[in-house]
Amino acid sequence: DSSGLAEMQVSLSPDFDGAEWQPYSAITPVAFPGDGTHTVYARFRDRASNVSGMASDSLIVDTTPPVGMAEVQAGVLGPQTIATTVVLSATDNATGVSEVRISARESLTDTLWQPYTTQVDVPVTYTGEAQPVLYVQFRDAAGNESQAYTTTYLVDTAPPVLYVGVAPGD
Repeated sequence: DSSGLAEMQVSLSPDFDGAEWQPYSAITPVAFPGDGTHTVYARFRDRASNVSGMASDSLIVDTTPPVGMAEVQAGVLGPQTIATTVVLSATDNATGVSEVRISARESLTDTLWQPYTTQVDVPVTYTGEAQPVLYVQFRDAAGNESQAYTTTYLVDTAPPVLYVGVAPGD
């Protein structure tokens, strides 16, 4: 109250092992050893050398993008098909998979992020390709984007061939 804040210690350990006293600052960078849940501990010293109690807060560090896969549920579609279901599977160990986007364009610029579910109905348009490609990308709660995954499906444009046979009879 009287002498003002002078220094602080910030540590990832509650015993402040190896933490140096440094000039007080309202914001200070903290380096984390890796992804996962971490707790940051801080205490303060005023100009009269009085040390505060410990304060702490926990957070999740997530720098790793999700990993996933996609597969068209019906692997063969007709040229008149207007939608198909894509089965998705993705994991993210730190903050979880939160969103997905699916496109027929590799750039994925023609689609919006949507909440992640394990099945998504996707509109399709026949463009003359026998094996069209769908591109799928996942995003976790921390905003990390996965690589683009691909899945293909077949478009069957050949009408069925029918044979009629007549067997001799009475």
